[in-house]
Amino acid sequence: MNSLGKKIKYHLKIQNKNLKYLAKELDVPQGKLSRWINGHADMPSSILCRISRILNVSMDELMGDDNDSSRCGRDRTEDKKPHGREEHIGDRHSEEA
Repeated sequence: MNSLGKKIKYHLKIQNKNLKYLAKELDVPQGKLSRWINGHADMPSSILCRISRILNVSMDELMGDDNDSSRCGRDRTEDKKPHGREEHIGDRHSEEA
């Protein structure tokens, strides 16, 4: 089991919840969730985001960075350009005319 799976199981345990509960909340088969948790299949980022919300745990905490308390789906101003336009990878146009 990878560290992500261990952290998800830890948060389930301290909240007195189990994989069956999480699978039902995610509307995915328990076997598929188990494969993701145990590292036998890659977990889609959308599922990780939903797990973060269901368990009320930051994505960073699940992924390993406990210093940032950001939550999935929250607008993060530090990720934006000064003019409020979000920068995307590959969206680097020269501003020289």
